[in-house]
Amino acid sequence: DAEGEGKLTVKGDIEADTLTLASGISIGTGNLASDVLDSLAKADNIPANQFSARRSWEFDIGTQGWSPITHASIDHGGSGIITVTSSGSDPTFQSPDNLNFDGGRDHLVVVRFKRTAGTGWQGTLYYATHGTDTYTAHSYHEDYKKNISDPTNGESGGYVVATWDMSDLTNGDDDWVDNDIKRIRFDLGNASGDQFEIDWIAIGSIGSAGL
Repeated sequence: DAEGEGKLTVKGDIEADTLTLASGISIGTGNLASDVLDSLAKADNIPANQFSARRSWEFDIGTQGWSPITHASIDHGGSGIITVTSSGSDPTFQSPDNLNFDGGRDHLVVVRFKRTAGTGWQGTLYYATHGTDTYTAHSYHEDYKKNISDPTNGESGGYVVATWDMSDLTNGDDDWVDNDIKRIRFDLGNASGDQFEIDWIAIGSIGSAGL
């Protein structure tokens, strides 16, 4: 268009500049990874241009159950964001427990955030699962994780939207999609002083109906 933002055309008859979460949050398609965009074009007989959030946290009221684990603090400033500040080399924070959703159904974890201090980055998402007849439950472990590159490029600035596609794990093969997910954990920074403001976090998939 006139501002240089292209439109995504799906099956020749649907055009979308944004993807809309079930909670009403809109994500510009230009902010999603290319492999996620590819999945839109391949979708069939579903609303392929829509990312639906099965779970989302917009932090309008408090931290909504998100908590620090090690070398991190979480502050809710009352303005619809949480601030995660690192106090060491491995800052970690986690979701509420017992999320209990099907990883095969919901494999995208999407976060809108900005860096406000520091340059360190891990960009790792770990997760814990429930056991099934086929799979043994596991907690956070190096064998099961997804890493992404730093969308802030180590610079403080405006908000970015980052996507962890858990159907394509760094370690763990198909473990996420084969399991029910109990809890997730983020390791964003990797040095004391790294700080991030998080606007919202969502878990869902392309074309699914949020509940």
